[in-house]
Amino acid sequence: MDPRRSFGAALTIASLALSAFGCSRDLPTSTAGSLYPVSGGPAQPPAGGAEGPRRAVAILVPRAIASIRHFPELGILDGGGIDGDAQSTYFRTTETNREFRRGFAEFAVPDFSGGFLSAKLVLRETRASIAAPVPPDRHELSSYSDVDLNVTTRDFDRPTSPLAAFETDPNLDPQTFEFDVSSLVAQSQRAGLGFRVKLEDDPGFTGFVPRGTAFSGSSTPPGVTLEVTTTLPAAIDHLEDVIQRMHLSRSLEARLLAPLEEAARVLRDENPNNDGAACGQLGAFLRELDAAARSGVVDPQAVSDLEQLALSIRSGAGCPESPA
Repeated sequence: MDPRRSFGAALTIASLALSAFGCSRDLPTSTAGSLYPVSGGPAQPPAGGAEGPRRAVAILVPRAIASIRHFPELGILDGGGIDGDAQSTYFRTTETNREFRRGFAEFAVPDFSGGFLSAKLVLRETRASIAAPVPPDRHELSSYSDVDLNVTTRDFDRPTSPLAAFETDPNLDPQTFEFDVSSLVAQSQRAGLGFRVKLEDDPGFTGFVPRGTAFSGSSTPPGVTLEVTTTLPAAIDHLEDVIQRMHLSRSLEARLLAPLEEAARVLRDENPNNDGAACGQLGAFLRELDAAARSGVVDPQAVSDLEQLALSIRSGAGCPESPA
């Protein structure tokens, strides 16, 4: 079983610990989106962001991620699918084999309306570095809402709305880029949201120098993710929804949901003095999950995803680091 497909909107969870910013250069962005290049470690928000106590971050992976390639002189347009990489590249060795690749990632966005706070798109490069000095490459990031969760050649020239421009540099180690997409995600709940990345001068470039970068759909962590910051009760609601989509036995589903429902009830009373009871319930959920994992009835990746989200909720509630 592939948990990314079976969950609907598959998730992992981002660490709530923040790392220091670092970037190679100042990059201009469009007014529709902001950019926060990170030198390494987990993605983080700008100063004054929404993450903090009593909040959790659910990470959504694309339901479809792939690239479409175009050979203008040869009239070839192919590629697509749901499992692949989002590539923004150029390659040419002859007069007629100019090749451009545009990357696409499409998400099914859950309903966080009960506690949605913010969201960001995170792109993590997957490429090699080179020593020979070359100029950086500029890319365009744009979005679209009419998604079908399948990348096809029809998407290559689809209408999109610009979000930002950013640079990648093959002389540097692979970088991580973050874009504030809070308004887009807020509008796309219970619907779909797609992103396209391409070289800024695609299709006009004619040189013989390979260019571009890629964002892997199968790397760890994934190369393209949506990080949604939400309140703790809303995060528990999302966790419950994921469990209900896993087609578990009724008895196992009931055992996993019962402590989550009680934890959500406690956290919704807005009395932080009661959060200790929620910590205990989340600990009970983790023990039930561990028992299910040891019995082999739940996919190991699914167990890891559920566990990490539950641990993030516990951290946001101020629970002890080790579940009781």
